[in-house]
Amino acid sequence: MSCNTIQSKLSAYLDGEMSGVEMQITRSHVNKCKDCQIVLDEIKSVHMLLRGLPASPEPSSQLPDRILNNLQDSKRNYFRLGLALAIPVIAFTILSYPRPGQNKTQDRDQVIKREMSRDQILDAGTDSTSGASLVHFTNYEGH
Repeated sequence: MSCNTIQSKLSAYLDGEMSGVEMQITRSHVNKCKDCQIVLDEIKSVHMLLRGLPASPEPSSQLPDRILNNLQDSKRNYFRLGLALAIPVIAFTILSYPRPGQNKTQDRDQVIKREMSRDQILDAGTDSTSGASLVHFTNYEGH
């Protein structure tokens, strides 16, 4: 086997996760190959360092209660946030609702806008002698 193949299996070799034949082939290769021996030694030192680490602590028996309390607090906070956002929206809706007499002003404004949009200014280019802009006024009927 090649060194790359052997080196990719060295962790399984140390953990005893290989078949008997694979273990013998790997052991034989590592005994003859200095590069693979160096890699095996590095993996062994990493394994030893990892075994020396303290075990992960057990979660507190109060953890489930703390999680539930945090979830309930979150729900309350979302309700407050929703309420805080809803109040300005409701106020804006109420204030923007047309009041009596306001419709006449709006109708008049719409008529004025419609009349103004009927007349359009069309750019007809520039005067070749003076360089001044030529403008053609027309209304919506094309006159």
